[in-house]
Amino acid sequence: MKLAITAASGQLGSAIVEATVTRTGPADVIAVARSPQKVKRTDLEVRAGSYV
Repeated sequence: MKLAITAASGQLGSAIVEATVTRTGPADVIAVARSPQKVKRTDLEVRAGSYV
């Protein structure tokens, strides 16, 4: 099962990404951010997204 984590480039979102990757592995995490290039991890699937 894949998990999408929003706000993945922010302080809280990146902490949640790290905790989730530790538990599930990077193959099961999708990082969603307004600016995908700001997501720190390079081993994840990254998608652009916004609540607006």
